[in-house]
Amino acid sequence: MVLRMIQGLGQSCFVAGMHRAFGKWAPLEERSQLTAFAYGGQPLGTVVGLLLTGYLAASPVGWPGVFRFYGLLSLFVAIIFCLLGADSPGQHPRISVAERQYIEESLRNTEEKRKKHLKVPWKKLLCCRGVIAVAIAHVGQGWFQITMYSEIPSFMDKVMEVDIKINGLLTALPFLVMWFTNFFFSWFIDMIIAKKWLSVTNARKLAQSIGTIPTILGLLSLAYVKKDIVVVETILIITCACEPAVFSGFFVNVIDLAPNFAGTIISISNFTTQVFGSMAPVVAGFVLNEDVTSQHLWAKLFFIVSGVYLVTYLIYVSIGSAEVQKWNDPEEETRKNVVTGEENPMLHTT
Repeated sequence: MVLRMIQGLGQSCFVAGMHRAFGKWAPLEERSQLTAFAYGGQPLGTVVGLLLTGYLAASPVGWPGVFRFYGLLSLFVAIIFCLLGADSPGQHPRISVAERQYIEESLRNTEEKRKKHLKVPWKKLLCCRGVIAVAIAHVGQGWFQITMYSEIPSFMDKVMEVDIKINGLLTALPFLVMWFTNFFFSWFIDMIIAKKWLSVTNARKLAQSIGTIPTILGLLSLAYVKKDIVVVETILIITCACEPAVFSGFFVNVIDLAPNFAGTIISISNFTTQVFGSMAPVVAGFVLNEDVTSQHLWAKLFFIVSGVYLVTYLIYVSIGSAEVQKWNDPEEETRKNVVTGEENPMLHTT
C-alpha cells in the first residue's frame, strides 16, 4: 500500500505537467490534435500492456517480471522526456525561429510574459463555472475509464470465460480502435473551430457528447447482451471508438479556459477525479461481492457507471464554457518578477 501511494504521488505530477506544457505550446486551432497525439499514448499503452502482461505473467518471470518490465520502461520514457522536453518554445534549444514565433504569437506569449510569475487567483479559479464543469465531467470520465481498465478484463474472464492470454488480446482490441479514432475526433473538432462552424464552447460540448452518449449506450447494452463473445467484443469496440472524443471536450477545455493556469486547473480536476474515482473499484467489489460470475450483478455495475457518466455529462453541457477567463492574465499589480521576487512599486503609483 505504501509503494502504491508513492507511485500515485509520482504519477500525479504527470498530467499537470503535460497540461502546463500544452498551455505554452498548443495554438487554439491545433490544440485538440496536439493533446490527442500525446494522450493517445494512454490507449496505445493499454493495448501493449494488455497484450504483454498476460504472456509475461504466464512466463517463467511471472508477475514480478511484469512489474520490473514496466518500471524500467517508465524510467526509459522519463529519460527521453528530460532530454527532449522544454518548458516553452522560447526555452527549447532546437526549435526553429519561425515555429517559435508562430506559437508565441498565437498564444500571445511574449518575452516579457515569460519572465513574469503569475500569482494563481485561487478564489476566482475555484469559483469559475467552467472549471467546476470540467472537474465534474472529469469525474464521470474517470469513473468510466477506471471501470474499463480494471473491471472489463475480469468481466471477460469470469462471465465470458475467456482464457487469460486470449483475454488480453480481446480486451486490447477496443483500446487499439480507441487510439485510431482519437486522431480523427481531434482533427474533426479542430477543423470545426478553425472554420468557425461552431464556437469553441459548443465545439467542446459537441466533442463531449460524441464521446459520452454512445459510451453510455454501449455500457447499457452490455447489461442485456447475451453471453456471446462476438457481440460483447463488438459493443466494446464501438464504445471505445467513440470515447476518445472527450479528450477534445473537457480535457482540452482546461487549456481554453486559462492557458497560464492549465496545470493548476487539471491538478484540481484530477484530484477530484481520483477522490471519487477511487470509489469505482470499491463499488464494483461491493456489487460483485456475492457472485463475480453473475451477469445480473455485472448489469447492475454497468448501470451505476452509466448513471454517473450521464449525470456528469449533463452538468458539463449545461454550465461548461471555453471562453478565456479574465483572470488568466491578471492585472500587472498581481504579478511578481521572478528575477527580483519583488513587486514593481511603479505599478502602484496611480
